[in-house]
Amino acid sequence: MTHSSSTAVTPNPNTITVQLVDSASGRIVQAWQFPPLETISIGRAAEREVSIADPYVSRHHAELRLRDGAWWLVALGRNGVLVNGRSITETEIPDGGTFRLSSSGPILRFYSSPLADRELPTLSGVHDAAEFLPQINTEKRDEEVRGIVETDYFKKLREQARELRKGRDTEIGGASG
Repeated sequence: MTHSSSTAVTPNPNTITVQLVDSASGRIVQAWQFPPLETISIGRAAEREVSIADPYVSRHHAELRLRDGAWWLVALGRNGVLVNGRSITETEIPDGGTFRLSSSGPILRFYSSPLADRELPTLSGVHDAAEFLPQINTEKRDEEVRGIVETDYFKKLREQARELRKGRDTEIGGASG
């Protein structure tokens, strides 16, 4: 059973939270909350508690397991799990710990304790999407466009397009008259 968030989530003090984190911005893309459990499965398969449709994620990639009061991250998939850039088979994961599913896969953050009345924003709960869009250096863009349109190759393409348009317009004008 997957518990996913499509809007902002207010944490319940008796829940476990797993967050999908955007690697570029560090923002939370999605959050899952669970009642106290002993095992949370993570993978691409829909029946995982944390199901992530990503080509770098195995169907049954990893599990978070509660053992003797501590949470452990266990790698199960062939693509591996990285903690602090190191591949792990099994490691204790602290509250707020992050890990990556495969070397190029998604980043997840794990919380086993309440998040002190903070909201967990997701992209779908954002009112100003512009803050997530990349900033474009318009001067550099314009300079690169000028560099392209001033090449002989581009000038020839533009002339060929004009000739094709003239031919098309002549055919259309001749057919209607």
